[in-house]
Amino acid sequence: MDRGYPDGYSRRWRSPCSTRHSAQNIAFHELGRQAVMADPDWRGGRYRGGTHPHRGLGVARMAGHITYLSDAALHRKFRAADAGPRFADVLV
Repeated sequence: MDRGYPDGYSRRWRSPCSTRHSAQNIAFHELGRQAVMADPDWRGGRYRGGTHPHRGLGVARMAGHITYLSDAALHRKFRAADAGPRFADVLV
């Protein structure tokens, strides 16, 4: 059913995202990709028998997490007085 959209489209979908990636965005994406591929359990994306690159995915999630935190939020989360688990502890 045509609702008057150009080129015969009957619906439109809006995506709340940028039309371009910044150099920093591309770098963080590549960091995550390389973290997963460097995991000893990386199998080229073919996972059978329950094996998957959980350590690499953990590093990729951490990298992704910092991309949307503000400077103030990062300071609160990682200040020196924080006695929570450290990066290396999360990987084990």
